[in-house]
Parts: sequence; structure tokens; C-alpha cells
Amino acid sequence: MNHSHDISFESVSSSIFSPLKTSSPRLKAQSSTTNNSKNCSNKSRTQSNNVFNLNEKRNLRILTVNCRSIKDKTSEFKAAINYIKPDIICGTESWLKGEKPGKTSTKDAIKSSEVFPDDYNAYRNDRGTLGGGVFILVHKDIISVEQSSLVTNCEIEWVKIHLKGKKELLIGSFYMPHRNMKCLDELEKSLQMIANSNTNIMLTGDFNCPDINWESMSVPNNSSDKEIQTKLMEITSSYQLTQIHEQPTREDNLLDIRSKPRKCYIYSKANWNTIKEEISITSTKIRHMQDRGTNVQEMSDTFKKELFQTEIHKRILGIFRNIIDNDNSVERDLAFRQLAMRAESSNSWFRKIVTITDLYDLPSPVSPPSKSKWKTPG
Repeated sequence: MNHSHDISFESVSSSIFSPLKTSSPRLKAQSSTTNNSKNCSNKSRTQSNNVFNLNEKRNLRILTVNCRSIKDKTSEFKAAINYIKPDIICGTESWLKGEKPGKTSTKDAIKSSEVFPDDYNAYRNDRGTLGGGVFILVHKDIISVEQSSLVTNCEIEWVKIHLKGKKELLIGSFYMPHRNMKCLDELEKSLQMIANSNTNIMLTGDFNCPDINWESMSVPNNSSDKEIQTKLMEITSSYQLTQIHEQPTREDNLLDIRSKPRKCYIYSKANWNTIKEEISITSTKIRHMQDRGTNVQEMSDTFKKELFQTEIHKRILGIFRNIIDNDNSVERDLAFRQLAMRAESSNSWFRKIVTITDLYDLPSPVSPPSKSKWKTPG
């Protein structure tokens, strides 16, 4: 998830359509979470009032709801929408039937026009049997594209949002009716397909994992299905997602998750061989200092310095190698000239290369030409 533009949200409770959570973006935006041409006939579509005129909205108001049969609550639902005026609505437990991402509606399908307001484009992934189902509604003023290729074998729906001057937003709605590892495996498959895209991501839904402490990123030992709740926590961490709900969404439980990207280090993807090598070198150096009677503070300072310095030195040598490998370039000639003419006490960046190679007992990276060559005309 690379660099992205993120929106800050504050949650507001409402009793109009219970259980309900609304999110109203704060004004300030900070760093945050395949466009396929589609048509209405097969439910894979791009919809908006004008596909050539992207909306200039700075903030989005996103409403998440757990419906437990939207068909039986259309009046309350429309009243909530009229009051809150959301741009996007993500719902779970729709209890609708007949529509799947990228597929033609079944003959007995419940039409979106029967349950949803006319000024929203509806994207659905119905369960097909009693209960379940997820949907995403996007106001028709906003460009939206269903992403059926990202849907895996679980109750999930993805839609891409396009806003003028902003990075694309990929928003998902997910429902795990009962805690089970299969649903989370399918969720992870879906996120894997998104991981390398340069897109903001927001994942909403009902995960039924109430025991996760999102502040400490832990699950109590006595929790039901602890391994499943821990798995969900690990998935959000691996894909750099942060829980942005801070208060319970149903009774005393925080069952619903709204996640946005955050910058974090994924330890499972680290180059552990290189890390172990560098730690071993540093450890040897610290032991030698101890043998010489160096005080504890100096050894501690050296340890911290080495951890950062080694990586910096590696990058400097990499840049230098790129320069001198580029035959007949002005930069390569400059490098040789600097190495030939600068005194060892010079602050020249190129002279520091020699210091670094000496530090690690590496061979000299170049054999600089004599000064006379630079004085020779032509």
C-alpha cells in the first residue's frame, strides 16, 4: 500500500436504524487505506452521472450498517439515509437474493430498486440462502466501479471509487457470520490481490470477533475461538490496516471493523539472513569492546549506531556502484576525479566511500586515475 491519501473519521451513534454507525470525516486529510469496463447486463459495471466529470469531493461520509434483513426495514433505512446523507453505504446481513458480482441476476432476484434509494448505485453479493449477504451503495454523483475480480469464496464485495485529484479508493464490505478460519483465508486471498496496488483501501464489515483489543493488538487467553480472532488481528497487521472504530458497535462489543491503511513493517517479509549477518558482526564488535574494558554507555551507543549505520552504508555503496557502472557518463568521470583530487580529510561524499570500504575490509571500489590525467588537455 504505498503512499496514499487518508481521511480521518469520527464515529457518531444513531438510534434511527439500529444497530448503526456513521462516520463523518474531519476536514483535514492526511496520509492513509483493474479498472474493468462493465455494464449493467452482467452486473459488472461502471456507473455515474458523468464519467468524464470526476467529483471534486474532499471528504467522504461513509455509513456502515448491519441490517438483518434490509427488505423488512426499507422505511427506517431510507429515513436514516435522508438524515445522515452518506456518500457511501456498506451493509452486511442484507438477506437479499439473486445477485452476485460479475454475474447475471437470477430470475427470482430481489431488485435493488425495491429496497435501495434511486440516487445510489447498488453493488451486491447475496448469499443465495437464508440470511447473510453484503452490499455497497455509492451515490450517483461519484464514479464507482465494481471489482468482481477481487471477490473470493466468502461474503465480500469490492468497489473502486474515483475522485478528482485524489488517489482511487477501494472500499470493501465483508461479513463473517460465524467465526471460522475458511472465511479469513478467503479474505486474505482477496487482500493479497490488492496488496501491490497503488490504491487507498477501506475495509468495512461485521467480523464477529469481539475479544480483540485493538489498542494492544491482543486477544485474551480465555476468548472463544482465540486462534480465529488472532488470525484476523494478524491479517489486519500484515496488510497494514488500522481499526478506526473506537467505541462498541453493538452492545458492549466492537464487532464491526472499519480499517484504513497504515505504515508498518511486515516482519514476515524481512530479509532475515542479512539481518542476522549484520547483528552477528555488531555482536562481535561489542564483545571486542568489552574485552578492551569499554564502559557500558559507550557499548550501548555503539550498538544503536551500528544498527542504523550499516543500512546507511549499504545504500551509499549501492548508489556508488550504480554511478561507476555507467560507462562514459559525466557522473562516473566526476566520481573518479573526486577520488583522485580530494585529500583524505576532505568532506567529499566520494572520499567517504573509501572510509566505508576500509571500515568493512572491502576492496577499494575503484582505482582512481592520477591527477595528471585530469590536467592533460583533450
